[in-house]
Amino acid sequence: MQLRFTLLSIALAGAVVPAVAQDAIAPSRPVIAPVPYEGEGFFPDGLFPYRLRWDGANGEAQAVASAAFPRQAVEAATLDLDLDGTGEILVRLSEQCTPDTMEEELPQCAHVLLRWNGADWTQAFARFASRVHEVRDAQGRPGISFDGTAFGISSGRVELMSPSLVSWGNPSSAESLQEVRELLGAPASTPVADIYVGRIRAEGYEPATLLVRAVQPVFHWRLVDGENQAVSSGTSEAMPDVVPAEGGVELVTVRNGQFAAARVTLPTDVTAVFSLVDGLSDL
Repeated sequence: MQLRFTLLSIALAGAVVPAVAQDAIAPSRPVIAPVPYEGEGFFPDGLFPYRLRWDGANGEAQAVASAAFPRQAVEAATLDLDLDGTGEILVRLSEQCTPDTMEEELPQCAHVLLRWNGADWTQAFARFASRVHEVRDAQGRPGISFDGTAFGISSGRVELMSPSLVSWGNPSSAESLQEVRELLGAPASTPVADIYVGRIRAEGYEPATLLVRAVQPVFHWRLVDGENQAVSSGTSEAMPDVVPAEGGVELVTVRNGQFAAARVTLPTDVTAVFSLVDGLSDL
């Protein structure tokens, strides 16, 4: 498995994103109705894509983006992800792109979502992506999709909209519990209720196993392969989610209010047998 981490924070390409000045341009126009997108793309199940509304050179959103990222080439699109009548602004930093994608038709570039807090524009989150679209679920709730991973805003916080692929359970035998404890480096006294084992099954790829230990206020997780060898480990403020990604899956977790994503390329030879998922009790 090949793993690539991207920590989505205010620091991009080695530089800290400056805060927008207090006299920043406040949103003054309504967000227009979304236009369905009918082209090719990679979208989560149950979500419907729409076109982004990129601003003109003299538009208000473009002015906000230019003020937030001076001396950088930027593009700006307006959305209303929390349906409060005040548009959020998606900023594409067209010069901050992953080097190995620069020659591609759609390079993977940095995007930052700005929200108006009543006095200033502040960063909601950042993410590198090639293809970005607005999406809606069956109930009409809006979100934004980055290369197939969709996010929305609820109660002022960004949350994952894509359905998770992971199916959680607890070890149901003393032997499997002890094995998971050892793989996680957890004490022998760790109760079974604090240990979770998740199957990750993406269509066409070999499954993997995600192990989690809940130790408030964080969750310690470890991804293992078919031989129960650790692929990666980390901590998060919530249980990790697993979403489809081109070439495999992506682990999405929250750290200090920001999303951290781990892209995992899964092998296509489905031959592994996972002893840890044989004895699980349903939650």
